[in-house]
Amino acid sequence: MTGVPTRDEELIRRFQQGDQEAFDLIVARFKGPLFGFLCRMIGDPAFAEDLLQETFLRLWTNKHSYREIAKFSTWLYTVAGNLAKTELRKQKLRRWIPIGGSDEEHQLE
Repeated sequence: MTGVPTRDEELIRRFQQGDQEAFDLIVARFKGPLFGFLCRMIGDPAFAEDLLQETFLRLWTNKHSYREIAKFSTWLYTVAGNLAKTELRKQKLRRWIPIGGSDEEHQLE
């Protein structure tokens, strides 16, 4: 790739057209900020790293779902945020599922 595009939208467009180096540049550009965002949401750096990897996997597999009606960064942060929210909901459910099935726990439902 000749010169690094300054706009995120140009990078995603190139990636959508099959430029693998553009994906590497997107990862390099967003890895740190997205990791910080996920850490603040989740509070667990190891788990945030897993979600970061999942975010980039989703980008890889769903690259054609991005349309330039919003900023690419907004789209990518939405993907990461939705993954984090889903995991937080799952964690909350796991905490509240009764193990022994006492009457008191069923009253919470």
